[in-house]
Amino acid sequence: MTPLAIIEYFVVNELAHIIHANHTEVLWKEVDKFLPNYLERKQWLRVNGAVMSL
Repeated sequence: MTPLAIIEYFVVNELAHIIHANHTEVLWKEVDKFLPNYLERKQWLRVNGAVMSL
């Protein structure tokens, strides 16, 4: 099962896309406001994303 921290990352990322369409520095600054450790979560997805389940 996908960890709650990763689901939170998905939600915040998608909500940030309402304001910023692309994965630019501005989008990541918006994500950082709500998830200061988003880079750790992003890295977790790189490593585990192919085998996760919701």
